[in-house]
Amino acid sequence: MSTPLPVMRRIARGFALILLGWTGPGALLLISGSRIPNSYWYGFMVLDGLMAVIILVEMYVRFRQQR
Repeated sequence: MSTPLPVMRRIARGFALILLGWTGPGALLLISGSRIPNSYWYGFMVLDGLMAVIILVEMYVRFRQQR
């Protein structure tokens, strides 16, 4: 049971989004000189939530297309 190419591409895009969600705030923290850790963690949680929502929506759309 091999995985079709579009699904593989979508999985890869999901991993890229997760990586962006983790490294983006890290780069912002480095640029700001870590003066604002509280707002950094708040923004980090918001970004992670956005990533989770995007991935959930894409999974839902894929599920609807299969039916």
